[in-house]
Amino acid sequence: VEARTRDVQASLTRLQEVNDAMSRAASAAPSGRAATTLHTLQRHREILHDFLEEFSKTKANLRMADERQQLLTSVREDI
Repeated sequence: VEARTRDVQASLTRLQEVNDAMSRAASAAPSGRAATTLHTLQRHREILHDFLEEFSKTKANLRMADERQQLLTSVREDI
């Protein structure tokens, strides 16, 4: 699980870097295409935000499931 977590975190970091590069490119874009470029950039930021939120929720759910499993194992051992 930890290896996959690192892989996903690395992918999200790379996506953030790509968004940052797109932002720099958008500021250098011709003014005629600025609206379209800014809209696309905003959408990419929203997608990244959604991915980060889902990743955080999934990580928390996995952690809670692991803690629950450890608790049940501990209770069984005590019985």
